Amino acid sequence: MDGHKFLIVDTDYQKRNSLAQALSQKGYVVQVDNVAELGNPSFDQAFVFVADALIADGKTCRALQEAGIFYPVIAYGPAPSLSRVIERLHGPCAGYVAWPGEEDEVWNTLTTLIRTSAVEMRRRTTEARARRKMAQLTPRERQVALGIRDGLSSKELAIPLGISFRTVELHRANIMEKFGTSKISTVMRIIVEAGEMDGFGDDEGEMVSPR
Repeated sequence: MDGHKFLIVDTDYQKRNSLAQALSQKGYVVQVDNVAELGNPSFDQAFVFVADALIADGKTCRALQEAGIFYPVIAYGPAPSLSRVIERLHGPCAGYVAWPGEEDEVWNTLTTLIRTSAVEMRRRTTEARARRKMAQLTPRERQVALGIRDGLSSKELAIPLGISFRTVELHRANIMEKFGTSKISTVMRIIVEAGEMDGFGDDEGEMVSPR
């Protein structure tokens, strides 16, 4: 378990710091009052501990997703009721620990998550990275990218989008540059991993069928 990264989100400094001291025995810890303080660091492989009070309003979990942080959220709070734990586990959280509390409970929860959530964590990390790449595209480039994913040629894309063959080719080149690849197969994989919406449009907003 040693060598992991831990992110703690809590406005209560004393509770946050006490948990950080425990977690620092097993890895690197970052403490923040809210997700906005993070800026744009890489937390693709961090276990995220969030104070139960911040889970309740839903804003923190949404902010984590918007920041591309998809690793397991572990809620924590003092002496939680069974109904509260069940509610969190059926919602956005992968685990719950009573804190302040026993360190053994923290380690047991982490061990369980590492064993049972490895595949899901990899999937979410891959999805987050792909979505960040998709976010670099303009609306028109996204339309062209979705057409590429569907196996359409530049000529087949030009007609429903109402643009020239050369313009489609320019968009394809821009997409490859932003994705950091020269392979269409890689572009297609990234789009699929991002889980973007189906179809594309004949202008910047309207969705149409290419067939």
